[in-house]
Amino acid sequence: MARKHTLWSCVCTAFLLIAAQTASIKADGGGSYGPYSRTPLLDREGKGAGTVLLYGGVGIHAVVVLRHIPPGEYAVTLHAGKACIAPDFSSAGDFLVLAKKPSKPADKAEWNAGAYPVLLTVHADGLARKELDIPYVQLWGQRNAAGHTLILSSTTKPGIENRLACGVIAPAS
Repeated sequence: MARKHTLWSCVCTAFLLIAAQTASIKADGGGSYGPYSRTPLLDREGKGAGTVLLYGGVGIHAVVVLRHIPPGEYAVTLHAGKACIAPDFSSAGDFLVLAKKPSKPADKAEWNAGAYPVLLTVHADGLARKELDIPYVQLWGQRNAAGHTLILSSTTKPGIENRLACGVIAPAS
C-alpha cells in the first residue's frame, strides 16, 4: 500500500511539473493561461496533504491534487487571511472578498470569490484530482489571490474545526 502511495505521489508530482511547464510556455505567448503559482497544502501536523497549481489571466485555472486524505467529500475555498497557523487554521480568515458588495444579488459571484468552493471526492486510496476554472480572480492586479489562503475542509461537517489543510498562494512566476 505504501508503495502504491509513493508511486501515485511521483505520478502527481510529474503531472504538476508538466502542467507548470505548459503554463510557463503559454505565459511566454504560447496560449491564454499566463503565469502560474504552485500552492502546497499542509495538514494540521505540517504534513503534505496535496498541491494546488493555479495559472491564468482573468480568471484562474486550477489543478487540485490531494493525497493521504480520508475518503469523503471535501471543498477547497479561497480565504482572506495570509497565514496558515495550525491546528485550526483560523488565521486563514473568512472567505476572500475581492470588491465592494454589489447592489444586485446576481453580481454576488463577482465579489465573494471565496464562497464558491472547488468540490472534490477523495477515494478509498486517499487520492483525488480535479481541474477547473475559478472566475473573477487573478494572480496579479486588483483581484489578486496571491498571498491569500486556500483551505481544504470537509463538506459534511462545515465549520472552522473541520479545516483539514491550508496553503498560502504563492505569487505568480
